[in-house]
Amino acid sequence: MRALGARVLAALPGAIAGVPLGIGLFAAVVKNGSVPPVPWLVAAVLGVLVAVAALTVIPARIGSRQPVAELLQAEAA
Repeated sequence: MRALGARVLAALPGAIAGVPLGIGLFAAVVKNGSVPPVPWLVAAVLGVLVAVAALTVIPARIGSRQPVAELLQAEAA
């Protein structure tokens, strides 16, 4: 569970920085466009964090089903 929290914390700055960078890119490309409302932007950041958490849990669950001795032998070979 700690690894999940570490990965989500690592993704947080990227998700937060992506919002203003995306707005800047949008403003540079689209003339006379409107920026999405703030709740949508917050939902986008939370959506990214949920996606990172989900994509982190899946391989962790698969890896936790293998015996440790089997994994250590695979690394040595």
